[in-house]
Amino acid sequence: MFKTRVTAFIALLLIGSMAAVGEAKAQDQNTAPWRVDVAQVEWDRLTNTGDLLVSSSNGLSCFDGQTGQQLWTRKEFAEVPSAGV
Repeated sequence: MFKTRVTAFIALLLIGSMAAVGEAKAQDQNTAPWRVDVAQVEWDRLTNTGDLLVSSSNGLSCFDGQTGQQLWTRKEFAEVPSAGV
């Protein structure tokens, strides 16, 4: 009987720790890996390659989805409408 209780206790500990790890991973996935300050944002789109396109009053910019590094900006496309993008 003692062995059964110990086994049940260990199983509960494992289940509890697995649930805590799952919750921590879910919180990590909902946290932005990076932030960037841009002017008034009109719209943004995530590309198939994981980069982020942002249309703002300063132009159309592309950011690396993993690092947040700005890849390019085209000022002539400032405030371009989102239709057709």
